[in-house]
Amino acid sequence: AAQALFDLRFWVVTEQGSRFRNVGKSVFLTWSLLVTSIVVTSRANNSSLLISNLQQTDQAGAELKEGRRLLKRGRADQALIRLQNALNLYTTSKNMRGVAATHNEIGDLYLRQGQYTVALDHYQKALDGFLGIAPSEGVSTQGVPSQIAPTANVVKAAAGIVDDKFNANLMLAKIGDVNFRLGRTSEASAAYSRMVVKKPEGAAAKVG
Repeated sequence: AAQALFDLRFWVVTEQGSRFRNVGKSVFLTWSLLVTSIVVTSRANNSSLLISNLQQTDQAGAELKEGRRLLKRGRADQALIRLQNALNLYTTSKNMRGVAATHNEIGDLYLRQGQYTVALDHYQKALDGFLGIAPSEGVSTQGVPSQIAPTANVVKAAAGIVDDKFNANLMLAKIGDVNFRLGRTSEASAAYSRMVVKKPEGAAAKVG
């Protein structure tokens, strides 16, 4: 009887242990699948967001280009619509370089119309944008072999810094000019004094 009772207890313990192990394996498997699902979903969402931002940047670039073309032809009303579209798209995709370049163009538009105060506001926003751009922003290594992508990234980032500094100086020159037209000589002098007169080698010839 004692042996039978011992065998029964041993069977119960063994059976329960087996069940606990199976439950543990099931929980671990479920948790692993859940984590994998979360990771895959997160990566998919990030990829979708990246694609969306790239598409918005392309659309914004097209709008900016068309706005410039219309402005050169004297069609300010149509140009403003295009430039505002570009500004909204760049803002949504958080492309600060594009935002700054668009503010510059809108500033030029209002300057031509004699609305100096409005133009000054956009030039100031463009300046703030160019000064606040992170070195890596807007740098893309698409199509660059992976083994040289880091070097290409550094080179493009350095070129971007040079361009942004030159564009910031250009905005300071415009801010100084508009303030001078408004009779604000002290503000004009302050803007000019912040400029780095020497143009860095390889700097962009124009904003954007």
